[in-house]
Amino acid sequence: MVGPSLAPGLLVAAAACYAASAALATGDTPGRRWPRVAAQAALLLGVALVTVALARATLADGHLPVTDAAGACTTLIWAASCVYLVLHRSARFPALAPVLLAVVLLLFGGAGVVALRGAPGAPELPGWLVGGHVCAALAAYVAFLLAFAGGVG
Repeated sequence: MVGPSLAPGLLVAAAACYAASAALATGDTPGRRWPRVAAQAALLLGVALVTVALARATLADGHLPVTDAAGACTTLIWAASCVYLVLHRSARFPALAPVLLAVVLLLFGGAGVVALRGAPGAPELPGWLVGGHVCAALAAYVAFLLAFAGGVG
């Protein structure tokens, strides 16, 4: 189960911001600037809320919340969103937005299912092994996101 340190209320608000951003981005019409600006603002607010939730959980737990499935999904949401924001700023590739938003909303759904049903905890392994595994997994996910964005753009 997701602990209270992950702040489920903040994550629900962030998911609503991501969904609003997706709705505004898909309704964008040429010649109208406000849907694009509103979609970007909703996305930035969603990223800020996920950042606050992760920072709060990190301070409460003493480590990044990646030891359970919901925490790992939340961390991936944050990483994917940050990579998208950097790439969108530098490459201006608008077709990447629907892909990112679909992935993020699926991750939010996965985190929600895990939070409702519960998932078995991680096996008792030495801390250095778990930490090394988590760092390697996060580095691989970021490398995959960068390679995907580079290949698409």
